[in-house]
Amino acid sequence: MTTSSEGRDAWWLPGPHGAIRLRRITPARLAPHLDALIRLAHSTFTPRPWHAAPADIARMINRLTIDGHQPGFRLLLADDAAGHLVGFAYGRPACHLAALADQPPVSRLPFELRELAVTPSACGHGIGAALHDALLTTAPPGPRWLLTHPHAAPALALYRARGWRTAKLLRLPDSRTRILMHRPW
Repeated sequence: MTTSSEGRDAWWLPGPHGAIRLRRITPARLAPHLDALIRLAHSTFTPRPWHAAPADIARMINRLTIDGHQPGFRLLLADDAAGHLVGFAYGRPACHLAALADQPPVSRLPFELRELAVTPSACGHGIGAALHDALLTTAPPGPRWLLTHPHAAPALALYRARGWRTAKLLRLPDSRTRILMHRPW
């Protein structure tokens, strides 16, 4: 990845159809991107294995905007050469997932990777890996946690290749099953 003239908040990486720009977005600059985030989340999370309903997508984006006001929030967007949003990743320090894993409190608040999504038409080109790596590079040090679908093979392969390990299989209150993953620091 190379840093552009935009400074530490933007990176460029080569893509199969032109350069992909990764941008760090602050909460103050989030509003203009919400419609594109909703469309991308819909294209990514409504197909199998996720089967997210429109209400699920709305909750996801609402949670993102609420999380944006928390200390340590990080959001990265990936745009293609034409300026279209092709991926995003976000997270923040929180202890919710560590608590689900029955982990004792640690001196440093863990960082939770809340969402990582790449539009299906852009999958397989390293965008998810670039978003993942850039997000964790900009995150504060400490342990990391995430939840993912047990049948999301590309996501699981990405996370495992980057040092994530399964901590627990969870049955959520709405009967969904998720894999809780941990990455030590």
